[in-house]
Amino acid sequence: MSENIVPSNFAAPAELIRKQIQEMIHGDVDEQKSGKADGLPTKIKGGAIYGGDILARKFSELIHEMKIGDWIRTVARFHEAKEIVNDASRMYLIPLSDTFTLFLKTDEGRISSEQVLEEGQYAYIKTDAVVCARTSVIFLTPP
Repeated sequence: MSENIVPSNFAAPAELIRKQIQEMIHGDVDEQKSGKADGLPTKIKGGAIYGGDILARKFSELIHEMKIGDWIRTVARFHEAKEIVNDASRMYLIPLSDTFTLFLKTDEGRISSEQVLEEGQYAYIKTDAVVCARTSVIFLTPP
């Protein structure tokens, strides 16, 4: 395992919140159903970013359960592989897809290793990365 990634398993209360967030964003991105994210997704190249008050409350609950302090949170869904720039050299990635493949990059920008996270896992990473296509993920970055 690379020193640039620390995979972990969620405790039961945090995993329940993660699943609630997962249910809120999955489905047709144009539908507005009860229990879904209350803000329409913002389309980005290769995907969408989700927001709204309901998601913000769920993020706060999740971060509280993880006991990591008040980190900046973003949830996105990617239709194609996406490079993630980790300017602070510390970031949590919380998959909302059944399986999630992450490719870590070297300082020179080359792929150095591959990490597969299963449902109920998350990772703390210290480098830039590429997330696989057709996946949803929560990014937590330092304030």
